Amino acid sequence: MLAVLRSGCTYVPMSWDAPEERVRHVVDDCTPRLCIADVVKCSKRRTIGIGQALAITIDELLSAYAAPRTSPRPINEGDEAYIIYTSGSTGRPKGVPITHAALTNHMLGCMQVMNTNPVKNFSGVLASSSGFDVSVWETFYVLWQGGTLHVLPPEILNDARIMADYFYDNQLTSACIRPPMLSGIAAA
Repeated sequence: MLAVLRSGCTYVPMSWDAPEERVRHVVDDCTPRLCIADVVKCSKRRTIGIGQALAITIDELLSAYAAPRTSPRPINEGDEAYIIYTSGSTGRPKGVPITHAALTNHMLGCMQVMNTNPVKNFSGVLASSSGFDVSVWETFYVLWQGGTLHVLPPEILNDARIMADYFYDNQLTSACIRPPMLSGIAAA
């Protein structure tokens, strides 16, 4: 995601666990040139055969493009940073483009509202699906402050006791947790 942004391109966060119809709609709607995913998700993308995008795994990308071949293009505040798709609860999901300026304003606003200043060893967790808009806040709020982002596997995210232990053991300072899970963590 960060490499896509740094290259001046637009990323589209997607949950490959979503129903095939949604995945197909998103890819057909935004017509990406490249889909980057892990092996399992990339196989699913190749299997459903949607769009004209090249599907490539993260490992394939790293081995093929180990060194940058050109300098990234300049990024302007009006350029799209990402496109987030709505849930589609009122019809078909709609892509909402978010500019670099909007992302910057959002992060600065979050820091002001939460009265946070960069602290040593700031860290947070990505607890939401990348296709959910909260994942943007979870990711950039931590990275914006020079922190460490912990990307946790489902076996930790779906068990309040294990998650509470992980938070304590790793001294996490930022998390956006669903209310049902939060009460479980508090009880743990």
